[in-house]
Amino acid sequence: MAGSSCFVRQQIVEKQTFGEVEAVLETDKALASPQLYDVFINHRGTDVKRTLAYLLYSRLQKKPCRAFLDLKEMQAGDSISSTIQNAIKSSSVQIAIFSKGYAESKWCLDELVLMLQQTKALFIPVFYDVEPWELRYIEEKGAYAKAFSEYERKERNLNKLEEWKSALHSASEKSGYIRSRYENYYDFCDAIMMAVEKEVKKRRPIHVVENPVGLSECMQYFQTHCFNSRLEENFTGKTAGIYGLGGSGKTTLATALFNLYRTHYNTSCFLFDVREVFDKGELHSLQSKLLNDLFAEDTNILDSKHERRAHLSNRLKSGSGLLIVLDDIDRHEQFEELCFKDMQGAGNLVVVTTRDQRVLTCAGITARYQMRLLEMPHSKELFCRHAFHQPYPDNGYEDLVEDFVKICAGLPLYLKVLGSHVYGSPIEYWRLAFEKARKTPPEEIIERLKISLDRLDFEEKQIFIDIACFFIDKRKDMAVRIWKGSGWTAEHALQILRDKCLVEVKMESSSSDSNWEDQFVFKMHDHLRDLGRHMADKISPPRLWQSQDLRSMESKGFEKIVAERDGTRCFHSFRDSTLGCKITFFKGNTHDLLWLELELDPQSKFTKIPSWIPLQKLQGLYVHGPLEGLWNPNLQSKGRGKTKRSSHTQANFQLEELKKLVLINHTSLPKLPILTGQLTHLECLVMTQNPSKARAMGDAVTEGTSLSRSLTKLSNLRSLFLSYVSSSGELILSNTEDSSCMKSLQTIDIECENLSKLLISRETCPHLRSLICRDLAVEDLELVTTLNHFFLCFCIKLKTISWLSDLDELVTLAIDECWELEKLPNLAHLRCLESISISGPHKLQSIVGIEELQGLKFLVFSGTKGSEVWNSIYALERLPLEVTTVMCADAAESSLNANLFCDLVDADSVNELH
Repeated sequence: MAGSSCFVRQQIVEKQTFGEVEAVLETDKALASPQLYDVFINHRGTDVKRTLAYLLYSRLQKKPCRAFLDLKEMQAGDSISSTIQNAIKSSSVQIAIFSKGYAESKWCLDELVLMLQQTKALFIPVFYDVEPWELRYIEEKGAYAKAFSEYERKERNLNKLEEWKSALHSASEKSGYIRSRYENYYDFCDAIMMAVEKEVKKRRPIHVVENPVGLSECMQYFQTHCFNSRLEENFTGKTAGIYGLGGSGKTTLATALFNLYRTHYNTSCFLFDVREVFDKGELHSLQSKLLNDLFAEDTNILDSKHERRAHLSNRLKSGSGLLIVLDDIDRHEQFEELCFKDMQGAGNLVVVTTRDQRVLTCAGITARYQMRLLEMPHSKELFCRHAFHQPYPDNGYEDLVEDFVKICAGLPLYLKVLGSHVYGSPIEYWRLAFEKARKTPPEEIIERLKISLDRLDFEEKQIFIDIACFFIDKRKDMAVRIWKGSGWTAEHALQILRDKCLVEVKMESSSSDSNWEDQFVFKMHDHLRDLGRHMADKISPPRLWQSQDLRSMESKGFEKIVAERDGTRCFHSFRDSTLGCKITFFKGNTHDLLWLELELDPQSKFTKIPSWIPLQKLQGLYVHGPLEGLWNPNLQSKGRGKTKRSSHTQANFQLEELKKLVLINHTSLPKLPILTGQLTHLECLVMTQNPSKARAMGDAVTEGTSLSRSLTKLSNLRSLFLSYVSSSGELILSNTEDSSCMKSLQTIDIECENLSKLLISRETCPHLRSLICRDLAVEDLELVTTLNHFFLCFCIKLKTISWLSDLDELVTLAIDECWELEKLPNLAHLRCLESISISGPHKLQSIVGIEELQGLKFLVFSGTKGSEVWNSIYALERLPLEVTTVMCADAAESSLNANLFCDLVDADSVNELH
């Protein structure tokens, strides 16, 4: 029940919070309305209109503070009832002046009832020439007894009469101002004015935006994830950060939150544009605003910044119940000058907005909210509200609105700017504006986004532009190797770019069956991408990344292009219909090319790598398609003023720095330099064929003996991924002539339905740690005893793994869909084994020695149709298993204790053991 109660309470809190959020946004919408008031003055006109009521009204107007005094604020044709109701509902402070004739006015009593219903407004009772007790005893004695005696005789609506009595009783119990307790009239007025001014200042909302589309969702998410409770609940000193792109709505969200929270604090201060003010050298204005808004102090008497800072620090340390927003912080120095640490006292809340997440880390702010870009429905609505002044497009503009919204990519500032730009314009102008915006973002957007870039150093800026031009959706590890080749500290620079929300790194899985392409890739907002490419044309060194650049390079020759564009860094991919290929280059100086990608169409005219591409320092090569060889036998190599014809040896010399080679869907693998064994620096090799193409090509696929012999010469190879590349039926990684010749190899991932023999010797591969075998035709496996991780999948002919018991360093064993597997060796000696997963159809009847695996923590077992397997794993009850799932076709035959398992699932129907 305790859990249920907690859940119900959480739902109530969320509902209340949502109501508060909506109320704040409704108030903000009304800010532009002429009927919004700060103060409503409820009074009996014949008693105090010419005295106290008018004095308060006139003094408030001079502040300025918009007060409502009936009739004087009325316009011709207004309904008194509706005007007064709107004034009461919109005001943040409500004053009720109780005089002797107050109860004689039904208007006054009706207003009082409505005022007390406004829970968000502050109610201040003023007892002018009556005492509070007289509002309670209205039936026996007091100033209001006579008026209510008349009401009871004439008033037919008894419910209304009770409402009036209840309202007067409630008002008498609230803290207010009693005239009889002040020596003179002016002290009485001054006391009321001071209280009203303070409350108005605290409660007056800051205008957020005219169209707060999607803002309520952001506010709810912020509260849920940053505080997990309502702010008015008891807590001690909290800090929170809001970070994201320029123009994403950080200040808008902070302002709305400020309006929502400020009534729960004693005093509040919102410092806008800290970065900009700080850069102008106007620190004193920020410090002065803090002291003035929070403590009502004038700091003009403090001449030096050190005096101001010391005084600010002392005041903040002694203050409590403070709400402070620091908008657009970008350096830790700003925190120090504004005494951020001293702001974190008990009962305080400090909210910081920034473009740079590192700023929050340095300040120790752990509660953070990253601004989300708008989804399509909200983007459309926001754009239309600025373009049409309504939440939907005019007829005939629907498609154009879709186009505009797409190029805005969810950035609120961009949606506002473009929407306002085309407002009231004919459809022809819309089309022209769209074409212009599609090519180049408006200057306002560029300048806003460039603020984050201006803080980057040379190296960080170069990496940002490289990603914008070349590496979006490209693998991070490949790009990092290239940057490291330039001598750059790539990981550090990337972390800075990520903290500034300029770049994202996300995990993406390839659609390929192989998992070797599961990598972290770069993502970037469309506007940042466009900005980076815009900068690429203006910053040195220039990038060659458009189609015409590469065509120019091919026609003029490589050396000539380099001479014309000295210092050229790199050029990117394009698809040339005349050549039938996609070529991607990375890294430069162009003579220091480190990465090359070739994606060839089936009808490509390319058969060799073009002679004008330099390969001498190439470290990464990706080839996808029917390339016959990696080099042209007639390749011309320039050196020392003369030209000579290159042989295979020369070509291999050009590729000797290669560290990663990816070959996909090749037609003639035997002609590749891998088979010469001379790629001595190679660390990662990926060779894969489409299964149907591999079967069709027959002898064109690499012969296993040739491949085996070549692979064993790659002494620096660390990772090997092979898929459908052998037609001989065997792969033997064993070299009697050179023991430990593959001493660096740690991972093998192999997939080939023709492969019936796989032998990997410990002497040849002494440091192999992971082996993944998929879709092999082997019946048995001879394995390296150094394995830590062993995975088998769809090896449907496999019957046993005779060497498994010798893998004394094995930690993980996973077997899936090995249909003919009927026996495993004794596992008792595998003391390091922590995880076993055996799933899919198989013929295993027992798992011998499993009860001795004291280190076993994770077990998944399924697929058996016999019951003998239960005898093998019955003793698991005394092992320290953390996760156990058993799926069996006939669970009812088992006598296992059901408490042993987290889940017990029947393959055909679920049976529950007792």
